[in-house]
Amino acid sequence: HLGIPGDEVFAVEVFHRVDGGYDGYDKLSPLTRDDGKPRLLARCGSRRELALVGDGATDLRCAPQVGRFVAFAGVVARTNVISAAAHVVREN
Repeated sequence: HLGIPGDEVFAVEVFHRVDGGYDGYDKLSPLTRDDGKPRLLARCGSRRELALVGDGATDLRCAPQVGRFVAFAGVVARTNVISAAAHVVREN
């Protein structure tokens, strides 16, 4: 537990089947649009207080806007994302 209040955590909801397998994500989430993450980050304030955990190109484009970029490589390990990250999470 990181001690971050729930109202300060933003994520795309992920859906799972009854057997626990992946069943998609919330395609209507603003964070799935190209401009969604930059717009959210602009509202959040001081860059050095922000951390972003991501696994893809849109996350990587936002890395300069946050104090800490963490690559999530638990499903797909993208070399360009991992090389830009301060930390890497490899477990799902």
